[in-house]
Amino acid sequence: MTITYSQEIVSGTYPNYQCWLTVQGPRGAVKCWDIGWIEPGYYEQYPDRLAQLYDTVCAVADGHYHCCLTGKIFLF
Repeated sequence: MTITYSQEIVSGTYPNYQCWLTVQGPRGAVKCWDIGWIEPGYYEQYPDRLAQLYDTVCAVADGHYHCCLTGKIFLF
């Protein structure tokens, strides 16, 4: 399955946007609050990094601690 993502800008100005990041993968969709603006084309250039982010986000959703993501991950 392909992993995809989308961003929703909530506030701020470039490059300091605050945004929601939604990542869709094999376990379903997860939503992350303000983990940083991702420049368009970044994950297209480095798809392994998107897969790694998805795995990390799913681990946090399962209860594992991550210094930057704990408390910012939501499942759909």
